[in-house]
Amino acid sequence: MTYVYYFLQPRIFLNLYFLAALFSTLNAYSFHFRELAMHIPFIMSLTILALLMLLSVNLVNGQNNDNSSVECPFHLSCSRYKNQYLEFPSKPVSKKFLVRDIDCKLKNLVLSDSQNCLPRFFLTNNFSLFYPFQSDSSNANITFFNCSSVGVHHLKSWDQRNPGVQDMLSCPIYATDSTDSAVELDLLSCTRMFDKVLPASARFDIMYNTVSLIWSEKTFPSQCLEYDQIHNKSKKNLTSIILVTTGAIVGSTMLVVLIGVFI
Repeated sequence: MTYVYYFLQPRIFLNLYFLAALFSTLNAYSFHFRELAMHIPFIMSLTILALLMLLSVNLVNGQNNDNSSVECPFHLSCSRYKNQYLEFPSKPVSKKFLVRDIDCKLKNLVLSDSQNCLPRFFLTNNFSLFYPFQSDSSNANITFFNCSSVGVHHLKSWDQRNPGVQDMLSCPIYATDSTDSAVELDLLSCTRMFDKVLPASARFDIMYNTVSLIWSEKTFPSQCLEYDQIHNKSKKNLTSIILVTTGAIVGSTMLVVLIGVFI
């Protein structure tokens, strides 16, 4: 009964059916396969052999370039046309940032805090969290203010009139350069918290919820970057794809011919 049960399984039954059909077809047309094999020119045989050799080389290279074993401290996709997030390991929870812009050739990228409040992020985190990336700015002494008692969307200072600046209701933590005047920035109603040295500009980066980072080829394995398949694929990779496809088709044809020869 056990053998009957397994034999009646749909997948096994279909496999046996196709094997029987293939065997019957090969027997019926074995004579035609022999005639076809006898008339194949020698040069065509060499061409097919060369294509098969190139196919095997491409398959080996593809296995050697497998990125599954590469350990990356992040996951990043080099594409300007999709909303991608870059997540850094951190305790107790990891930190996630939105990739605003990225240039894989110049090796720089711009991130935004996913909570849209970069000043609050720097209250409890240092720039070392962005490792292995580095800042493209020099160190600056940043002063943090708590403006939760202000109760308005924007301060009356000149820099709060620019489009894209932080909303003081949803992000009441204000960061400014320590050399800036609290009076000119309308910070008299805010509470000064502390100063912190960061490789970033409070006026041009933190206020707009952005942080600019750079990297080098020695910072992490290049396989950690996944290039966009349409806009960043090199001609070499495109050629390899075409070659693999062509080789697979020719290989299948030659396999059928060889089966006919040895029937």
